[in-house]
Amino acid sequence: GNWSARNKKFKAWCELILQVDKLAQDDMESFVTNLPRTDYNMALYMLQGKIPHRIPIENLEPEEISNTSEVEETLKKAWSDNDRRYRRANRQSWLRYFISMLLATGWYSVAYIVNENDCLAEVWNPAEVYPEFDSELGLTKVVRSYRISNDRARSMATAKRWNAGAVPVGAGDTVLRNYWVKEITSGEAKVFNAIIIGNDFAKPLTAEPDYIEIPVLISGAGGLPDLTPIMGGKTSQEHAGESLVATNESMHFQYNKLWTMMSQILRDTAEPRWFEASQGGDVLKSENMFKRGAVFKGSVNDIVQALPMPPIPIELRTSNI
Repeated sequence: GNWSARNKKFKAWCELILQVDKLAQDDMESFVTNLPRTDYNMALYMLQGKIPHRIPIENLEPEEISNTSEVEETLKKAWSDNDRRYRRANRQSWLRYFISMLLATGWYSVAYIVNENDCLAEVWNPAEVYPEFDSELGLTKVVRSYRISNDRARSMATAKRWNAGAVPVGAGDTVLRNYWVKEITSGEAKVFNAIIIGNDFAKPLTAEPDYIEIPVLISGAGGLPDLTPIMGGKTSQEHAGESLVATNESMHFQYNKLWTMMSQILRDTAEPRWFEASQGGDVLKSENMFKRGAVFKGSVNDIVQALPMPPIPIELRTSNI
């Protein structure tokens, strides 16, 4: 589906966290609050922790209880292996990366593989993932679309036995689309997968008999309920999941705007504009205006004065900003 409204909000929220100065002008003062970033850092710190793996034993038979410790250790090792895999690829730990995406975008997207040989979970950037849901069947379609270097695409195609001929020749990069779809045939759920590199199929739409559900978990977190009947699809899409900074988004902008104006007023007070009425027209020289001990020479009838600024309203001067 078209998730452009959601991705537009992703960018706005990330700009707040990155402290992008959207009020900057040449030779003018500007201000950017660090509150969104400090809130993000604190939430990230508080949410990190070891994932406990405890299997309830209340309803287990005595002979089954002895096996729970082995299962718990297996799960613990699987998550440890995921973390190690992430760090070897110069990334944050798995849990930190997952929480970072959740806080920044208000969405989570995790692809997983669980079988006899592997127990893997891969965090996908929600901005690259486009799902389609059905009220009865859940996730029915999803595609991850992202840019990848041609060299990396060729390596993946070789390792996974895809059609390497779909990868463009030479250096540069291309778009890889990982497409999943679930269909119900004769009352039975079937899952299919295709890989498209550029405009060519590296892997045709292929049945995946090991799955009855698409192996991707994606959804918004927080946010608001479906407001489509009330506000329309665009608004509902923007708020299906919300970043940590979403609630105060407009307030932060106004706060930045207010302090930008106050900073400029303060600068204009310290560095006022000047009016000069002189015969020679060269009493004031910009390069000497703020030099300590500067000497200015003029004639008897020359006039030099700072241009007065409009007074700041008393309400603003006495308010506790």
